[in-house]
Amino acid sequence: MLNDMGMVKGILQTRPSLGSWKSFLQENPLDIRRPYIALGVPKQLAGTTLLGRPSRPPHYRYQNAQPEPTNTEGHGQLLEAIQKSRS
Repeated sequence: MLNDMGMVKGILQTRPSLGSWKSFLQENPLDIRRPYIALGVPKQLAGTTLLGRPSRPPHYRYQNAQPEPTNTEGHGQLLEAIQKSRS
């Protein structure tokens, strides 16, 4: 149920035009997954942040220590996939 509520929240945040999915949801109010995917809500949410702006690193690091990147092969593949999906 928590995942379903997250999907409802995503639909409310992105405000897509429901079209024919409106009658589907009225008949099947617990089947939110299909319209969530079909309306492209995940793609819309992926380009947003909760703050409405890019996040910034916190400025309260101990002795100004900076995190060390732990980029792995999988991380590189993920970044390539993201870049391909945006172009």
